[in-house]
Amino acid sequence: YIKPSLDIVHILDSYQIVLDQIIVNYHSIAHIYGGDFNARLGELDNSYQELFTKTNLHVERLSCDNTVNFRGRQLLEFMSNNSMTLLNGRTYSDHQGKYTFLSHIGKSVNDLVWCDNNNLSFINNLEILYDIFISDHFPLHLSLISDLTPPQSSPIGSSNSGTKTLNWKESLCSTYRINMQFSTNVGRISSVEDTYRNLINTIYGTSVSAGMATTRKTINRNNKPWFDCECFHSRKNVKRCLQACKNSNFDNESLERFIAKKKKYKKVIKNKKITMKKTLYPYCQTRMIKQTFGKLCDHFVTT
Repeated sequence: YIKPSLDIVHILDSYQIVLDQIIVNYHSIAHIYGGDFNARLGELDNSYQELFTKTNLHVERLSCDNTVNFRGRQLLEFMSNNSMTLLNGRTYSDHQGKYTFLSHIGKSVNDLVWCDNNNLSFINNLEILYDIFISDHFPLHLSLISDLTPPQSSPIGSSNSGTKTLNWKESLCSTYRINMQFSTNVGRISSVEDTYRNLINTIYGTSVSAGMATTRKTINRNNKPWFDCECFHSRKNVKRCLQACKNSNFDNESLERFIAKKKKYKKVIKNKKITMKKTLYPYCQTRMIKQTFGKLCDHFVTT
């Protein structure tokens, strides 16, 4: 995170010292850097076409944010001098260069992910997760290409946060076909059973990477006893407004409506937590008194 109030030139000079140490000590592994750089690059790009041969990345980088500022130019020059390539606006899930920041201040792409030029072939996908919206910054999900297979204890389509279901989308047909064609699993044939398992895993993994999977999240009510129907419906309204915002290409009217709904949702959550604390406070006080009294009794007994 780079504060917008700090001098970007001074920060990058300091960062160069750290970066040089990382390169010397870990020169044989991929270097990926990401965070809130508070810099706007628009569609600026210093990369050359040969870098993207045999990768999943697009040569042309796009961005919904057309603003370019001094910090963005300085950051791009710094990263280019250190053989780093910006991934935002280059993957099949983020080829549009989606906004990573939405608030009453405005909208921008300032949460960025960079990878060193020698390891771009390991990048599978970069996705902006719009379903997590409590913060003004949306999370970025980066997936890498690896030969490692998932543990057998984790069945296909399941995760700790919910269950993934596949939904065919005609608009993503070409992306799915290309991903299947260049999958690292192609050609791995041994027994019939292994071939079947390999085919199933490849279809599932390719579908998820292409954006044809939806996750049904399971909420642990025990961890959030204050999350009632009002919270649920308020969150649902925020999701609707966010979807409308995306459909309208984040125009000002839709953006204002989304921000207002999110503000209301956060207020509802805050009030629910306060109410829960007030409800539990007398019981906590009673328990603390009992514990203190018990310790005093133990003290007098032992002495």
